[in-house]
This record gives sequence, structure tokens and C-alpha cells, in this order.
Amino acid sequence: MTDNVSPFEGEDSQIMYRYDEVVFDLPKDRAGETVVSITEDFNAWWRFGCSDEEPVTLEARVAALEDMFLATLDV
Repeated sequence: MTDNVSPFEGEDSQIMYRYDEVVFDLPKDRAGETVVSITEDFNAWWRFGCSDEEPVTLEARVAALEDMFLATLDV
């Protein structure tokens, strides 16, 4: 996604563009999203793309549960 697009004159008088960009993988539970639905809710998707947090995977959740159980057993 891009935002704050502004043209400027580059070398040889070429028109170039500066912009902010975010790149992210679409969450699996949002596979039904379309360009139209994302564009309509641009600000929310932009915030999502700017967040540093990676989605928590199933493997990470299971590992956290295992760690919790092992800690309570004091192993």
C-alpha cells in the first residue's frame, strides 16, 4: 500500500514520485478481502501494515502453552 505520494523532478527532468509504503501478508482469515474492501477501509489496513507485530502462529501459541505447563510443573 502507498500513501503520501508526491511528484518531484529527477535527473534529466524526469517526473519521479516519493511515497510511504507498507507491505504485509494478508491474514489467512481475511482471504475474502478485495481491492475495493481494502481501499474502503484504507486507514485501518494502513495501521495494520505499519504495526511491527507479526501475527501469532499456531506453532507459537502451542509452544507458549507448553512453556506454561512446564513452568507450572517446575521441570
